[in-house]
Amino acid sequence: MALNANGTELVYNSSSYNLTQIQHVVQRTLSENGYEMRVFCIYPLSGQYGPLPRVLYYVLLLAGLLWRGHPWIAVVYLGVAMSYSAATAVHAFALIARYRWRTYPDDVPTAQMSASEVGDVDIMPVWAILSTAGIMLTPLLNWSSTVHHSRRKAVLLAWGALIFIALVAIFPAGIRARSIYMVQTTTTCYPNSSFKFPDGSDYCDPDDSWLQDVAFTSYRNYWRRCRCRDTCGEVSNTNAPYREDTTMMPFQITSRAKWIVNPEYVGVAYFNIFALIFVIVQGTLGLVQARWTQGTVRNLIFKRLYGQHPSPAPDSVRHRLRFHSAKWTALLIYTFAVFMSICCPPLFIINLVVSELGLVNWPRAEPFRAVGQWAPAVSAVFVLVAALIQQYEELAIKWIRRGCRHFYMRLSRSRARREAAPPLPGVGQVVRFTAGQLFLPFHGIYLQLVDGRRRLVQEWREIRDWYKDPVGQSVRRVDPEKGGGDPLSASHNHQAGSSQDVLKTNSSPKTDDNYS
Repeated sequence: MALNANGTELVYNSSSYNLTQIQHVVQRTLSENGYEMRVFCIYPLSGQYGPLPRVLYYVLLLAGLLWRGHPWIAVVYLGVAMSYSAATAVHAFALIARYRWRTYPDDVPTAQMSASEVGDVDIMPVWAILSTAGIMLTPLLNWSSTVHHSRRKAVLLAWGALIFIALVAIFPAGIRARSIYMVQTTTTCYPNSSFKFPDGSDYCDPDDSWLQDVAFTSYRNYWRRCRCRDTCGEVSNTNAPYREDTTMMPFQITSRAKWIVNPEYVGVAYFNIFALIFVIVQGTLGLVQARWTQGTVRNLIFKRLYGQHPSPAPDSVRHRLRFHSAKWTALLIYTFAVFMSICCPPLFIINLVVSELGLVNWPRAEPFRAVGQWAPAVSAVFVLVAALIQQYEELAIKWIRRGCRHFYMRLSRSRARREAAPPLPGVGQVVRFTAGQLFLPFHGIYLQLVDGRRRLVQEWREIRDWYKDPVGQSVRRVDPEKGGGDPLSASHNHQAGSSQDVLKTNSSPKTDDNYS
């Protein structure tokens, strides 16, 4: 640094450019009462992962799940949610391919970090979106009769395969929060006598030792009240994949989110990660077993392990060991599927809360008023309007024709034609029809709850009878939801019965391929 007639001149070697050191010198030289504080700079979340698109995705996912009994409206909700999560899965593959997701120790200077060696912050919303879809898909693939019998089953299976493959790919990276690329630099803050602590001390006093804590400078209130300058805009790393034209932003923690570092939150987060392992396992099994119900899978496992023909020595130790091992293996797999389906609804809420709380503090590339935040909601509304037009097109044309004919005949000179004009639907009739159509999806939810209760009773009776006689109940692989006979309505004696006896108990059973 040298002084001349025009003021101060700063000279540095451009070959060893270090912006952090330059800021350190300039701020200390030019600021009168400002003081230096450390700050972390990070790339913001991409625009498509803002709060509004994520909320829209969650709402559409739940609406498609609850109203899946009405295909014309469920297709709209699930179509938008599927396209959003599918694009997120493709982005997950891109992040895994371009970043190495290494965890740097604390003693490694940030200046020596390479962005491609660690990871990108977008892995956090990607994890939230894919995990939410995986938790929702697991009970659908294993138990939903709509999925088993729908003509669109292939599309749902392809979407599920993409989601679970992406979840497996990003699972190691998603649990490494320290792998996200950050740059530590300095910023200048200024004392502000307008804000004081209850004991009368200044809020922005640089002499207090606790102000030197790095985490404290990340609090958003401190940043605003002490008028800290944003110096992250000048920090960039051209080696960051997909971030060449993105400006870094300061990492700030809101006062409402300080408790996420508590042991309780960390414990719930680790429990959520542990539970997601079993969700991925059961969801993958649901993809493989999509053509059968869980009862059919249980019977298949027992028959494959136990065998079809009776043992010549049924009282032998080998026969009993084979029987009990086949019985308990099939029962445990079936029980695990039931247990995971029961746990998925509360786990859906836990994962949603944990993921969204973890995303509160990350900077966003776009504010709420940006077009990239509210445009997806507008697109979803127009898709819904298109579905409504397609659903009620014939009825609307019928009412329009009836109205035109009514007014045409009422304006006729002939009294007979005026009296023969078709009446218009009354206000009460229109209100009742509209209310009925609006209530129809919610009535569908009620019917699904009733059907779910019926299926629970049916599954309980079936597993009770199967536990008493697994050989007789497993000899026929009849799926009652596919039009076959009720497997609980007839019993089979494996020791003395034959395939002809089974056919006699039901005149037209619908069986799967022959067992060999």
